[in-house]
Amino acid sequence: MIEVEKRSLVTQQQLDTHPLKNFFSEKATLQKHFRRFTMVGIENADFTPNPDSLIDLKVRTTEEKGLLTVKYGNWHTGTAREEHEISFNPETEITAVMNILRLLGRQTFIISYLERFEYHFENIIITKDVYKSMPGSILLELEVGVQNENEVESAEKKIDNLMAELQLETLDSEGTKRFIADMNAIKEYQVSFVSQSVDEWYTKWSDYIHCRI
Repeated sequence: MIEVEKRSLVTQQQLDTHPLKNFFSEKATLQKHFRRFTMVGIENADFTPNPDSLIDLKVRTTEEKGLLTVKYGNWHTGTAREEHEISFNPETEITAVMNILRLLGRQTFIISYLERFEYHFENIIITKDVYKSMPGSILLELEVGVQNENEVESAEKKIDNLMAELQLETLDSEGTKRFIADMNAIKEYQVSFVSQSVDEWYTKWSDYIHCRI
């Protein structure tokens, strides 16, 4: 599947007023609501983002499910990326997953912890992520999944039309870089498996990994 997506940073005030308030309360259907812990793979040892990276690697956990996801493609130069994922049991397999990635050379990660609301509107999935690890940061993502490149243009147009209706500004490449850089700069959420073991990491973050907080 090819994922076509666009994002927008919003404030709580925007969500509490028209048109977003009306859209989420009257048009979109809430499908999921959960907390999520994420380990975001970082290529640079100093935790700075690499805007030219083609690999978007994440290990995600909720209360019930673990997911290893890899997206291929540069988000800064296009809105469509190839995506693959594998599920795992977070209760019994999370440390094995992280050790496998460590042995494959992925040793630097950034932690994010958020509350996610997932809405459906027609064939568009709208996610609202409220970042607990970055208070005040609320990210909306509008996504359409397509089967081939020929469908990408029409999917982008559908997303653009809805964003215009909702008076949303697209988070462009430069805005995305700033958002990621701000997230990566929070030292409390920087993880290096060069300086600590996976077991030490798990002991420190287990309540967040299993979304108990």
